[in-house]
Amino acid sequence: MGVDVNFTPLSVDDFSPSPGQGAIAIVARTDDDKTIEMLQRIEDPDSRLEIEAERALSDFIDSGCRFPLGLMQSLMVMK
Repeated sequence: MGVDVNFTPLSVDDFSPSPGQGAIAIVARTDDDKTIEMLQRIEDPDSRLEIEAERALSDFIDSGCRFPLGLMQSLMVMK
């Protein structure tokens, strides 16, 4: 777009996002097989697990939308 923007990225170590921040939800009609198939191809299973873990903890402590909770789940590969 040709626009210069002056910004400083915030470290998640210093500024933890809210649970589910950054998740993108897309819905489709249950009878729309073509759209459902396309969405299944672009879904990222690791991202889904991370978001579900964040939401589970948020639900467990009953944080709601007014509770100041910073949380970021990340899958780790064990070798």
